[in-house]
Amino acid sequence: MSEPIDKRRSQRKPRTIAIQLSAALPDGTTAEAKAHTLLVNQHGAKIRADLNLLLGCPVKITVEGHEPVEAKVAWVSQDKPGEFGVELQSTDAPWEESK
Repeated sequence: MSEPIDKRRSQRKPRTIAIQLSAALPDGTTAEAKAHTLLVNQHGAKIRADLNLLLGCPVKITVEGHEPVEAKVAWVSQDKPGEFGVELQSTDAPWEESK
């Protein structure tokens, strides 16, 4: 049997980073919350927040000292409310260290 293929574009790293999250809700309102990352990579993050967001929901993520970045909810935990994954709309990940 062959090994499963990892389809990730970049390696996930466990990092807890405080972020400010702003989400555009389906009813046209905006929700904001302090949150933190659980895992990060160049293309997204796994986040925990006091928000229950829907798949595809657009969000803005701000890390202190960085410009906000746009993302969308790409995964929502069925077991842990407030835990979800986001896909960044660019590769300018605010948690990536300068090279």
